[in-house]
Amino acid sequence: TFKLAGEKYVTTRARGGWSAALTNGTAARDANSPSAEPDRWHASALNGTFAYGAEGAKGRLEADLGTINKTYDNNRAKTSLLDVTTNNVAGRVFARLGSRTLALAEISNAKTNYASAFSTDNNTERKYYVGVTWEATAATTGIVKIGSMTKDFDNGKAGFSGASWDATVRWLPLTYSAVDLQASRLTS
Repeated sequence: TFKLAGEKYVTTRARGGWSAALTNGTAARDANSPSAEPDRWHASALNGTFAYGAEGAKGRLEADLGTINKTYDNNRAKTSLLDVTTNNVAGRVFARLGSRTLALAEISNAKTNYASAFSTDNNTERKYYVGVTWEATAATTGIVKIGSMTKDFDNGKAGFSGASWDATVRWLPLTYSAVDLQASRLTS
């Protein structure tokens, strides 16, 4: 993966960030595949974030836009159905609860389109979360979000609707070490 990223602080309240990435990957070898060669793919991704709200303010707003385009390079008889583009948008509102704690509400939408006209997997996934983010000490931070998620397929195929969560706790025991604990529920 090759990634470039940048940030721009327009004022003390308004800032933005962006990233662009190129990835070359290899899928795990499939025992049922007629090809002895594993599937190779490449992907390009563009993402942007805009935030409004000063560091110690009572509230903050954030918006994200992104796209990722994944294309397989070999075994095209099988992999041409897997070429996919996903466009996503998300918004968050933060409200200060204490000096180091913020409540949050988040809505996200991801639209996945497969390049092949034969694909039956085009879908839209939406997540609705509420949660909290904190910085307990300089060495411990975290974010926990709970809510619901839906995944609807364009062709009427059965989707998913149910509970969802996303949690990350980061502990920095030393300046050069980080321990991340993550848990989430998502569709695949």
